[in-house]
Amino acid sequence: MKYKKLLKFAKYLKIFSKEIIFMFLAIVLNQVCSLILPMFMSRLVDVGIRRNGIEDFSSKIFLSEQEILSIQSNYIIKTGLLMLGVTLTIVFISIYINCKMAKISSGISSALRTDIFHKVMDLPYECIDKFSPSSLITRLTNDVEHVQALILMFAQMIIPPIVMIGGIIMALNTGFSMMWITILGSMVSGSLIFLCFKILMPHLKIVQKLEDKFNLMVKEQLTGIVTIRGFNNQKFEEKRFEELNSKFANISLFINKISSFISPVLTVSMNVLTALALWIGANKINDRSMELGQVIAFMQYTVMIIGAFVMISFMVSMIPRFMVSVERVSEILYFPNDYKNIRNLKKLSKKFESNIEFENVSFKYAGASEYVLKNISFSLNFIGTIGIIGTTGSGKSTLLKLMLGLYSPTSGNIKIGENNINELDRTSINNSISYVSQKDSLFSGTVSSNLRISNPEVTDEELLEVLKIVQLEEFINKKGLNFKILQSGSNVSGGQKQRLCLARSLVKKSKIYILDDVFSGLDFKTEHNLKNSLINYLKESQIIFVSQRIGTVKDANKIIVIDQGEIVGMGNHQELIQKCEVYKRMVILQLGRIF
Repeated sequence: MKYKKLLKFAKYLKIFSKEIIFMFLAIVLNQVCSLILPMFMSRLVDVGIRRNGIEDFSSKIFLSEQEILSIQSNYIIKTGLLMLGVTLTIVFISIYINCKMAKISSGISSALRTDIFHKVMDLPYECIDKFSPSSLITRLTNDVEHVQALILMFAQMIIPPIVMIGGIIMALNTGFSMMWITILGSMVSGSLIFLCFKILMPHLKIVQKLEDKFNLMVKEQLTGIVTIRGFNNQKFEEKRFEELNSKFANISLFINKISSFISPVLTVSMNVLTALALWIGANKINDRSMELGQVIAFMQYTVMIIGAFVMISFMVSMIPRFMVSVERVSEILYFPNDYKNIRNLKKLSKKFESNIEFENVSFKYAGASEYVLKNISFSLNFIGTIGIIGTTGSGKSTLLKLMLGLYSPTSGNIKIGENNINELDRTSINNSISYVSQKDSLFSGTVSSNLRISNPEVTDEELLEVLKIVQLEEFINKKGLNFKILQSGSNVSGGQKQRLCLARSLVKKSKIYILDDVFSGLDFKTEHNLKNSLINYLKESQIIFVSQRIGTVKDANKIIVIDQGEIVGMGNHQELIQKCEVYKRMVILQLGRIF
């Protein structure tokens, strides 16, 4: 099955089909030249040296000593120049092959990474949950390199067969009676390669999983270093790191031992076979059944054949590791986007009615036994403010993900603008609804570049206007629109980061705004001023405030109260105080009294 997956990657070779064809022809020519050299060496020794360059040795009696010396010199020079020409041809062809391989290698790597990155950007949200960020990073870097190397390795697999077939044919011409030596060496090499392949495969799968865990641990420890130091927990984290690192190192050591075992054993086998060929060849020279040049050529061909097995052994020892990467990359690259398979997906009109409706919606995560949301029904069909409130773990975030089309409901229907959400193109949903979360991200760049992500055509005047609305007028007057934002917004405060993300959503100019606990990093005065500014600015839009704080939602036109995955109350602030015990209890706990 995994080898069928590998065939899918052959399309990346098609990008460089012309270069690959010329490279294959160059490889064939290169190996043919390599096979010719021992034949020239045999002729140089047997004819050029032992026969004084005279093909018909019986004619020597009719030649003078000076003529013989001249013939011999000419033959040796001629043969030597031919060997030099063949050698230079091999050198130049090898340079050409290496240049082409470098071009193909970098091209495949670039194309593969681009496709995977685009795929990750387009993956359904549940898949992002399934694949951790550390695993995705590993797949996008190390695993891509392995797949690239494997594709190129299969492209180079043409070399050993040419060497073996050509070597055997040439060896038969030089010494048929000694072919059993080559056959013996081939059997030993093939058996060793097969055994190592079987041993390595399961351990390589473990290594890839450990690499994911290793990357995840390092990421957690580096991003949480302040927390670790705050709790004086360095020793525990160091121990945890050392344990995983030790396990990773031990398995890697075992793999390296097995891999390093192949080459020395094959080298020893080759040396033993060479010594055996020398001993048998010496006896055959002694009884005149073979000439010295033939023995030398046979030995060279034998070494070339065994060398081809060494080359195969190197490739085969790497294939198990690379095949694991093929599976991991395939899992991302060829993950089915089910919603894209639905034909005629509707696009949400820019003039759609600001209406979100849930009809008996229930939801549970894949593999879970309990529902996170149960029988959720409500309709938000007006321009104004809506509040969604609930305690931690009540299901608010899951409700929002369903509303945004990130998850599909387990049962029930969700409608946006009178359209079933499963029939809508996800891009059009993203274009029509602005969502800002408590943990929204800023990117490396400037304030201006971050805000223009949602609308590149926006003017500086419009940016200054929305920054004033989100209470960042003083900040931007001091810093300016070109103020550099560091990675993850590490050089601005939490409240400033939340307001910059909110300003970015305002630039988008959507029909519906979903604000998920975006005031958590603000003091009550700033929150009050910001809310009033937002409501005045977004008079023609629907604003959904999601929070745990009563103060954030109490002035909303409609409030939905969620508790343990169910709607337990719906209405305005005063109505809920009268008829919803959960909401009333939250008001008393947070505000101290009912008003």
